[in-house]
Amino acid sequence: MAVDFKKVVEELDDSKLLREIIASAAETEDQKPGQRAQAQVASQIYVGRVLHTSIAALVTALGESEKAANRHSSNLTIATWALVFATLGLVTVALVSLCTL
Repeated sequence: MAVDFKKVVEELDDSKLLREIIASAAETEDQKPGQRAQAQVASQIYVGRVLHTSIAALVTALGESEKAANRHSSNLTIATWALVFATLGLVTVALVSLCTL
C-alpha cells in the first residue's frame, strides 16, 4: 500500500491518513525504494504540520498565561501596599495608646 504524496499534502490533518502512513511504513519490505522514500517524506511532512500546530497552540497558551500572571501580580502588589498602610495605622494607634497611658 503506497502513500499518495498529493493526498498527503491535501489531507495533512486527517487521522485516517496518519494510520495509512503507519501502515505503509510497516509494509516497506513489499515496496519499491521510491515508495519507501515517498512514505518517509509524507510522514515527515505530517509530523512537521502537527508540530507546527502544537507549537502555535503553545505560544497562544503562554501568551494568555503571561497576561493572567501580570494581572494577578498587579493585584497582589495593591494588596501588599494596603496591608502595609493598615499595619502602619495599627502601629500608630498602638503608639498613641501607649503614650496616653
